[in-house]
Amino acid sequence: MKQRINEHTAFHNFRNDYRFAVQTITGIAMINYEDVLLFEYVKHARKWQVRLVNDRIHKLRSTVNSGDITSVSSLFVQINQYCIINIIHLLGIENKTQKCIFDAPLQMDADRTVSPLYYKKIKDMLNIL
Repeated sequence: MKQRINEHTAFHNFRNDYRFAVQTITGIAMINYEDVLLFEYVKHARKWQVRLVNDRIHKLRSTVNSGDITSVSSLFVQINQYCIINIIHLLGIENKTQKCIFDAPLQMDADRTVSPLYYKKIKDMLNIL
């Protein structure tokens, strides 16, 4: 019995290192951290959704808030009231416009600008030379 518990624990830890579970409106989705591009708040639906690098979208339950999302991983960083990005895909932030620059294939049409409040927090979090 003890061996079975250890195997379960090892499996659970493996899953947490690479993936996390998301309760969507249709079920539970297991998502790799590096597959997440960003989370965005949809005002009219009053829900967060996760956008993956392959452009797939999972709509989250309405009870999920920004604190729930950012507590999943330090990779998820809020840039404004309506957007949380995966810092893995961030190449930089323009000084003048504070617009986020993502990996080339991941550049989006939508404007992803860092608000002044979150810009200071992001600068404090990053190791800037």
